Parts: sequence; C-alpha cells; structure tokens
Amino acid sequence: MINICEVCECILTGPTIDLGSHPLNDDMHRIGSNYLAKKYRQEIQLCTNCLTAHQLYPVDKETLFFPEYRYRGSVTKDVILGMEDLIDNALRFYEFGHPKKVLDIGANDGSLLGIIKQKSGSETIGVDPTNAVLNSDGKIDFPYCEFFSSETARKILENHGFPDVITFTNVFAHIENLPALIEAVSILLNDTNLLVIENHYLGSVLEKNQFDTFYAEHIRTYSATSFAYIAKSLGIEVKNIQFPRRYGGNIRVYMSRNPKYLKEIGFSSELDFPEKFRKIQSTYDNWLINSKEMIDPILKNGALLGKSCPARSVMLYSSLEMNSEKMVAVYEHPRSPKIGFCVPGTSIPIISDLQLHQEESRDMILWSWHIAYELIPYLKEIGYKGNVWTPLPKFQLLETL
Repeated sequence: MINICEVCECILTGPTIDLGSHPLNDDMHRIGSNYLAKKYRQEIQLCTNCLTAHQLYPVDKETLFFPEYRYRGSVTKDVILGMEDLIDNALRFYEFGHPKKVLDIGANDGSLLGIIKQKSGSETIGVDPTNAVLNSDGKIDFPYCEFFSSETARKILENHGFPDVITFTNVFAHIENLPALIEAVSILLNDTNLLVIENHYLGSVLEKNQFDTFYAEHIRTYSATSFAYIAKSLGIEVKNIQFPRRYGGNIRVYMSRNPKYLKEIGFSSELDFPEKFRKIQSTYDNWLINSKEMIDPILKNGALLGKSCPARSVMLYSSLEMNSEKMVAVYEHPRSPKIGFCVPGTSIPIISDLQLHQEESRDMILWSWHIAYELIPYLKEIGYKGNVWTPLPKFQLLETL
C-alpha cells in the first residue's frame, strides 16, 4: 500500500475514494474456456499538496504488461489524431529543422513514431515491454522490448546518443516507482532536448465524472501542479501545457532546459480539486444505483449488445455486473487483438464488427463513450440499427440509429 506521494514525497492525507474490486483490463481468456479473473482493489487517494491521485494498491508491472498485451494504438482513430496533434506541436519547437532522433517510451505498435518518421524523417527508438513493439511494420527503427529503466536509458545513450525528443503518451501514469522513473529519464536529458508527456488530466476526470479512468494501470493521475514538481525533480522547466481532448481530456506538458523554448503556460486554478475529488465517491455510488435501475427495464426487450472493450470500460462492466445473459456479445474493430477473447471477468465474447450486420435490432451500450463522436458515424456506416446507450457521464440513451 502506498502512503507517501511519489511526486512531492508528502504523506498522503487527502480524500480517498473506493471504487470496489475489479479485474485487470487485459486479463482476458479465450471464448469457451473456463477462467476466473482475479479482482484488484481500486482505492484512490489524492495528495492535496501536489494534486496527484494515487492508486493505493498498485499492481506489479509484470502482471499488468505481459508480452501478449492486447492494446494497439493504431486501431482507434481518435488515438491516431491525438498523436498527430502531439507531433505537430512538438515539431514547432524545431522551427529551423527537424529532430534527428526521437525516443518513445511505451511505444506500443509504433503508431506515434511512425507519424513523426513520416513527417520529419527522424530516426525512431521505441521502448515497450510487450510484443507490440516488435511488430511495428518499420515504424520503429530501433525497438527495445523491455521495461524502461536506468539500465535501458544508459543502453540507449550508449547506442544512439541523446534523443532530440523523448515522448511518453499515456504511459507516464502507468510506470510504477516514480523516483526510479525520474532517475531513468534524467539520464537521457541534456541542455537542448525536449521531453513531452501526455496523460489523463485530473481536472477532466473530475469535471466529466470520468471515474472509469481510475483503473489499475493508472497508478497516478496528474494535475498541472503535479508536473511542476516533476519538472523540478528532473531539473528542467515546463515550457508549455496543452489540454487535448483525447481520452475525454488529457494534459500534455512540454519540458526542457533549452532557453530557446519560450514559456507559454496558462491553465485554470486547481484549488478546487480536493473538494471535487471528494464528490467522486457519491457520484460513483449514485451512478451505480441509477444505471442498474435503467438497465433492468431495457433487458426486458432482450439481451444487450456492447460496442468496444477499452481498458477504462472493464471496471464499468464489473461494477454493473454484466454477464453473457445480459450482453450476448461485444463488438470490436476487425483489427483488434481482443477479438476471440472474452471481456475480463465475464464470458461475454468479443467479436468483429464485421458480424454486426447479422444481428437483429438490439439495444447497445457504447462502452467507449468518450469517443462517441467517432463511433456513432462509424456505427451508421457499418449498418447498425438500434438504440445506443452510453454509461457515462451518466447512463443515458445517446441516439437511435
């Protein structure tokens, strides 16, 4: 159990929320096999000094990120658009040229590195502990299939020299032992390179009732205040902060020692975060009651369909006690590695969107509610007909197609 903030090293005394116990987001089993997923406590406490939210019972990295880990960034259009925006903004720091070497920590299938390679011709280096990094189709010039550490950093420095740009896209929250992570990153920093970190923003989580982002992989959820402390620990300056809409609201921070990069920092006050954080518990409790009350009458018309099984949805499936009697199938993009498996903690099969047209009209829950603007047109395009419900910010009928 964590009791000291890893960002500012204060003793954790802030408000705590208890979201119950749920399976890990990628603890899947093959359709038809018998498997009982282990559940893990999800209690989150806020550090009121630096405004960083911590999972009090973090799961070890080997359990979370195993070789066959099934997330692929290239499957989701919103993810790719967010990566393109990050790269376009990062390249603005290079007005008179392009970065020669770019390092992405948590590179996954190389989607981000492929974008910057195409835009700037940069040499690309990717670190990821899963097999995804080995199947990048040429996007990653130099893949390192391992957990990022000081040893990895020294190896990269020896083999390639200092990277011009170092990126963490929705990864900085996933890596346990922040002091060790800070030490590893520090090895790769010099007086000119640029560090870009993007993660879920605590402000967006609190504003939009996104308690589904507090799942086990997110060991920490950051505020802008968090990054002021992180920059100090790294001995660099925060040069710019942006708030892209990706994943329902992210924070993107640009940091460097380079005096050429002018500071452009502006964000709203975060002083009300502790009070908003305290309200999350009652929000979750009320959501759980109201959602179950709404689902029961819908089920009288027959079992539901599901669309997508993103990481953040697993605690929602679990909280709502979804099973194969309530939901006959969940549909995923045809290229998703999750197809052929079951939703964690259930026997609900995950199958290809290509089969969706075979279904009779049924009510559907859109579990990727945060990218409904992308998925509603997609569902129309592939011919789905029926009621589309979203679980958050509240359980509601979004649209009838």
